[in-house]
Amino acid sequence: MDSTPKLRLSGPGSLIAAVPHLLGFPPEQSLVLVGLSGPRSRVGITLRADLPLDGADHAPSVAELAPLVEALRRDGASECLAMIMTDCPDDDGLAPYVDLVANLDEALFEGRVDVGDIVLVRAGRWRSYLCPDPHCCPAQGSAVPAPSGELAAYAAYSGAVVRDSRTALIDMIAPDSEAISATERALGHVGREMAEASSAGTSDAYRERIEELIDRRVRAVAAGTARSLNHRDAARISVALIDRPLRDRVAGHCLRQTASAAESLWIDLLRRLPAPLDAAPATLLALSSWARGDGAMANVALDRALDSDPGYSLAQLVRTALDHALPPATVREMLDFPASEAG
Repeated sequence: MDSTPKLRLSGPGSLIAAVPHLLGFPPEQSLVLVGLSGPRSRVGITLRADLPLDGADHAPSVAELAPLVEALRRDGASECLAMIMTDCPDDDGLAPYVDLVANLDEALFEGRVDVGDIVLVRAGRWRSYLCPDPHCCPAQGSAVPAPSGELAAYAAYSGAVVRDSRTALIDMIAPDSEAISATERALGHVGREMAEASSAGTSDAYRERIEELIDRRVRAVAAGTARSLNHRDAARISVALIDRPLRDRVAGHCLRQTASAAESLWIDLLRRLPAPLDAAPATLLALSSWARGDGAMANVALDRALDSDPGYSLAQLVRTALDHALPPATVREMLDFPASEAG
C-alpha cells in the first residue's frame, strides 16, 4: 500500500496558499505561474519572475513573456494559474499591473496554454483580474486560506523547507569576511604545497589526496562525526576544484545519499572563499539543489557563481537549463556529459 501523501489543491485560494511550499519561500513583488495538466489539473512546474522594477506602469512584452510560456509547455502544462504578488496599491480604482496581465494573457493564448485565472495577491487576500462578477470576485478580494493539512503532510513527507524569504537563502551562503581572510592566508601555504608537488612530479597524487579529503569530509558530515573544517583544508579543496575533471567527479555526490552532506560542505566553503574560487562550490550547490527540485536555492547559488566569475562555463550551462525549466533529471545527463565539453 502506498502511504505517500497526495497533494490535492482545488481552486486559486489553495494554490496561492501552496506557493511558498512550491517555491521554497514566500515570494514578494513577483509574477508566479503554476502549470496544471491533465483532467485532474495536476500541479506541475512553478515559475517565478520579478515584477518590473520600474513600477506597475511598465510591463514586459508578449515576446519577453514567451519563454515562461514555453517552459510551461515543455513541462506538459495545458493550463496555468498566474499570480501577481505585490503590495502595490490600486490607481484610481484600477488594479496594478493590468498591462502585464494583458500581455501575459496574450502570451499564454499564443503559446496554446489555457488561462485558469490571473489573480492579484496582496495583503493576504486575492482577487481575479479576469472575473467581472463582483458577487464571485468582490473588489476587496477573498482571504488566502491557511495551508491545508494535506499540504502540511505533503511538505513533511517530501522534506520541503520554506524559508522566510529569498534573502534568507542568500544569507545562508553569504561570505564571512574573517573566514575569507583566514582562507586567503592559508592559500599561500597551499600554493607552496602545489609547487613542491609539481617539482617532484607528484601533482596527480596531490590532487588525488585532495579528492580523497573531499570524499572523507562528505562521509564524516553524513555520519555526524565531522569536526570544523580547518582553513588549510578549505584552501586545498577550493584550489582542487579548479581542476574540472575532479570537480565533475565530486559533483556525483548530488546523485547519491551523501547529497545533503556534500551541500553542507559547499555552503561551508561559500562562507570562506574569495572570488573567483567560490564559483565552483556555488555551481556544485546549484547542481545538487536542482537535482532535488529546490529551484530557489539553485538559482541563488548560480547568482553567486556568476557574480563571482561571469565566464564560468558550467554555471552558464546550468543557468541556461534552469531558465528553460529543464527537469531535475537533467542533472544526471549533465554529469554524464564529457567534462571537456561541459566546461
